[in-house]
Amino acid sequence: PARRERTFVAIRLLWERGEPIARRRFRVELPDGIAREGTLDPAGFARVDGIESGTCGVIFPELDCGDWRTQGGAFAEPWALGGAVHRQHVVQQGEHLCRLTSRYGFHRAPTIWHHPDNAALCRLRKNPHVLAPGDRIVIPPRQEGIVWVPTSQEHRFVVPETPLALRLAALDHELWPIPSAEAVLEVDGSEATQTTDPKGRLARAISVTAEPGHLVMADLDLELRVGHLDPVDTGPGLRARLDHLDYEAGPTDGGADDELRSALEEFQCDSGLAVDGLGGPETQAMLVQVHGC
Repeated sequence: PARRERTFVAIRLLWERGEPIARRRFRVELPDGIAREGTLDPAGFARVDGIESGTCGVIFPELDCGDWRTQGGAFAEPWALGGAVHRQHVVQQGEHLCRLTSRYGFHRAPTIWHHPDNAALCRLRKNPHVLAPGDRIVIPPRQEGIVWVPTSQEHRFVVPETPLALRLAALDHELWPIPSAEAVLEVDGSEATQTTDPKGRLARAISVTAEPGHLVMADLDLELRVGHLDPVDTGPGLRARLDHLDYEAGPTDGGADDELRSALEEFQCDSGLAVDGLGGPETQAMLVQVHGC
């Protein structure tokens, strides 16, 4: 019989912004049923030579099937479970969804957040970036994905990125925005001078591991803790938001009840709410609206 033509298949893995993803493991299911494995080079590239012509299946074992796609936009098909069993993570102070997503080897937060076993937590916590210590979140096992591609070509695959930003708003004592104000914001180990926009806002891209920060603006000199704001339906969450808005509610780790009640009454009065000194649903909703989260 005639000898079948030998050819190649080449693959390249990139971040959505175009930068290469180096040193990731790959596996290629060849047309003859044999699998070839290896590691991408520093340019995120690999080439498998001396193979039969046909269709190959490309797999990145360290990526969940929902975390990568072809450059044309098609996501990988589920292929095999890459992890063991579902695990339950108990949220610690300072943790948010994007940080947990990265910690457990995922790249898209919805893969975890929209898992059916987290439905109750989704309903409880409207903002996945504001979690409470003690919240329990289910981490599903990663599921390998596969994309079928023809031989004799280079194929590019993309890992979409979810941008993470720190957003701040500068308000005066009457809660009006402070526009065009110069501020020095330090986070992720680097310092940058910025100017507030017409609504008094500052924004800066940050990494998922960013935590301590520092803001200097006019007579303000504040230490920041990214991810440390608790949900508004918790005592620490109520106190923190009131304090940020210049209502003195006492320390978040447990101030006096009369301090919190007095701050709530003042906020309710200023916001046109029924003044009862309680942090009920209407007060919580208004506090989130005025505070921004």
